[in-house]
Amino acid sequence: ETYRAECVGRLRERMDPMFDLFNADGFVARRVCGDWTPGLVTLHVVSNIVIFLAYVSIPAAIAYFLQKRKDIPFRGVFMLFIAFIVCCGITHFLDSLMFYWPAYRLLGLGLVVTALVSVFTVFGLWWHMRSALLMPSHSQLEEEVKRREASERKYAALFADSPAGMVVGSEDGTLLNINQTYCDMLGYSEEELRVLGWRGVTPPEDLPREEEKLREWVEAGYPTMNYRKRYMRKDGQIIHVELYCKRVSERHNLVMVVDRTSEHEQAEELRLRGMMLDQVFAGIFRRDRSDRIITWNSTAEEMYGYSAAEAMGHNAHMLLKTEFLNQPPPGRDWHHWSGDMIQTTKNGTRIVVETRWSVFNGTDVIECNRDVTQNREMAAELKNYNDALESQVNLRTEELGKANARLRQASKQKDQFLA
Repeated sequence: ETYRAECVGRLRERMDPMFDLFNADGFVARRVCGDWTPGLVTLHVVSNIVIFLAYVSIPAAIAYFLQKRKDIPFRGVFMLFIAFIVCCGITHFLDSLMFYWPAYRLLGLGLVVTALVSVFTVFGLWWHMRSALLMPSHSQLEEEVKRREASERKYAALFADSPAGMVVGSEDGTLLNINQTYCDMLGYSEEELRVLGWRGVTPPEDLPREEEKLREWVEAGYPTMNYRKRYMRKDGQIIHVELYCKRVSERHNLVMVVDRTSEHEQAEELRLRGMMLDQVFAGIFRRDRSDRIITWNSTAEEMYGYSAAEAMGHNAHMLLKTEFLNQPPPGRDWHHWSGDMIQTTKNGTRIVVETRWSVFNGTDVIECNRDVTQNREMAAELKNYNDALESQVNLRTEELGKANARLRQASKQKDQFLA
């Protein structure tokens, strides 16, 4: 016990001076060591003080930037840089003090802290380097914004200038976006159609059948649907149309309406339908009962990268590594099926494909496919646009409700006053 106490005492005698940070005994001020001239001392001291002030200002600017921009990623790395720069500034300040006050223990502590902070900063920087390199550059973001704006303009022009009636509607019957052709077809203004909805322009005797068809389509989960129906114009005339419906979100559908009342309009409808098939179902090939490819058109060659000679005779699903997003019906006891798939091209690119199958001669299947990988982005943009429109409609409805409530209150007060 006595020996242990002596060891502890000696260790404490040696360690205590190290922790007496502000004790400069035993050290000489730097300016009296060596051939330091007053000008050289002033140069070092002033330079260190200026560096210290700069090292304090830079972290303050970074902290102000982070406080204003809450969306900046890697905030932890920024905080480490702030701590590192502040520590470097403090060491420069302490180094300037050594010329007059040789508290080298305090300077040593500052250097140790700076070294530890620098190690953590380097580690954090390299830890996040891969994620930082994956972030898009400013030019890439500008290019993406331009591409999205061009896509929005293209969709808006296609929607507004379409020779067919176009409308975006929800399952509850609300019409969110209507083009002028649709208004002219029914004789109503856009505001009147928003109030009526699709149920308001459907003959009452057709409503049960229409709602049942819509319900079946929603429950089946098919991406597209087309069928004929009747509309009732504002002047009371009944017109026969064909609807081409496509689901663009969980609640909203894009509908193209073609009037089939006259022979001219029927011919135009067939032309539009042919154009739609050319645009939607581009890659066409035929496969037999064993799913071996029998025919392979030129568009399929461009779409998948396989020539007709390379594709013929191969199992279509094995060649293209098909993954079904909607499971097709088994066997060949059906006529048509449409759905979505993920397939792989010759160069290994995975693409999202919108497909339509038709049974031919009871055994073969004619498959019409379209690459919709990029179009899904347009559908997402359309959903955001529709959500914004729906929000505006709800806000306007709420404002009208409040105005009606105030009107009823004023009328009640008037009646009380007159009574």
